[in-house]
Amino acid sequence: MASRLLYHILGFIIPSLILIFCYSCILYRLRCATHSLQKQKAFRVTVSLVVVFFLCWTPYNITLLVDTVQTGNATNSCGARNAVDKAMVVTASLGYLHSSLNPVLYAFVGVKFRRQLLGIFSSLGCKRKSAAKLKSSFISRGSSLSITSEVEKVLKN
Repeated sequence: MASRLLYHILGFIIPSLILIFCYSCILYRLRCATHSLQKQKAFRVTVSLVVVFFLCWTPYNITLLVDTVQTGNATNSCGARNAVDKAMVVTASLGYLHSSLNPVLYAFVGVKFRRQLLGIFSSLGCKRKSAAKLKSSFISRGSSLSITSEVEKVLKN
């Protein structure tokens, strides 16, 4: 029980508090700065990162807490134990999905990340096909002109 409690504290509660504190500082500075389009996008990326983190990891940690309480309880039914085991697998998978969602959030919400991604594709020799696919997806999403011009620069090279 002590190791599980330590896991809850070190594995979720403290990282969550640090995440909330750091991103709150970032959001505060963004709100105090001038309201430009880039600031709004940075605000949106920051909020989406925090929301996705909690949507992915909170169910797992709640299930883990239920499992901890259930493990300490001697009157467990087999059905309840099976339900918690299944919930652990599902919520752990949701938590691991978070690792895949972060790059997607940066790619589709963050302008700077998209520019750097195009630069990586360009340096790898994927200029024509990859950049054309990205350009069509950016244009179909109605992205800003700066993104379209960056894609066109890559295509010209």
